[in-house]
Amino acid sequence: MILLLTGLIVTIVSIALGVYFQIAADNFLVALLFYILSLIALILSIIKFLIIRIEHVRCPLCGSDKSIHFSTHGRLAMVRCDDCGLLYASPRRASPGRFFIMQLWSFKDARLDERLRKIFSDDNRRINIDPKLEILRSKGYAGDGLSLVDVGCGIGGFASVAAEAGYKVTGIEPGWFSSRYARRRFDFEVINANLYKYVTDKKYDVVTSLHVIEHVHDPVGFGRALGRLVKKDGIVLVATPNAGCEIAISQGANWKAVGPDDHIVLFDEKTLEKTLRDAGFSKVDVFPFREDGDELIAVCHLT
Repeated sequence: MILLLTGLIVTIVSIALGVYFQIAADNFLVALLFYILSLIALILSIIKFLIIRIEHVRCPLCGSDKSIHFSTHGRLAMVRCDDCGLLYASPRRASPGRFFIMQLWSFKDARLDERLRKIFSDDNRRINIDPKLEILRSKGYAGDGLSLVDVGCGIGGFASVAAEAGYKVTGIEPGWFSSRYARRRFDFEVINANLYKYVTDKKYDVVTSLHVIEHVHDPVGFGRALGRLVKKDGIVLVATPNAGCEIAISQGANWKAVGPDDHIVLFDEKTLEKTLRDAGFSKVDVFPFREDGDELIAVCHLT
């Protein structure tokens, strides 16, 4: 609020000076500069206000207002639901601020050489991508022309490897910079859209969403949106950090995945399964992934 008031004061003063130079000093050029300054000050103050605005919320999984404080991060905090055990951000950044942060991540992914090298590295493929494709193959969903949509595809790290493996790939990505990068670099379709608002009649054999659900404000609604994309006999694969792993428990608030500006919700096996069942999946298999178990995989079916 102080930032907004400061911006308004600067705006008013700039307008007053503009009027003075235009009327009293008869200097329209200087007056125009002050008018432009006032407009810039107003726009910046509104943007800052939207970015820093916070909101207190109930548990996004069960709706309970009972929670236990977990960690503090400036004006933001992580709490654990006293009823279902979900770890979530409250207070958290309100929607306009979250949108700005998401676009900032998108810019970093698409523009920073370090991020690009990491995402497309052989190590990332060996550790994070190929094993997930192997899970799909083990469940009877090998490439062989099956349709696959990767929700939150980013700059196309997983989707591009899936395309190489024989899947007919589509990517959905809300980040403008990330989706533009993937669209230019790869041959498969990349749709720049927010899944909550994306409407399509198309159904896919395979739906993947890797490290996205922890970023969304309504995980159950996000799960329902994933379910609308998959065929009745298809498969949905979700990956997310494991808040119930040994490392997360031992490190507590210092665990690398904790941070309400990044991860709005964090799941253990129980809360991730409940989220996806509440989203409408009748079959949900949740299990730790990798040797240290710091990632969860959920394999879901509608029927």
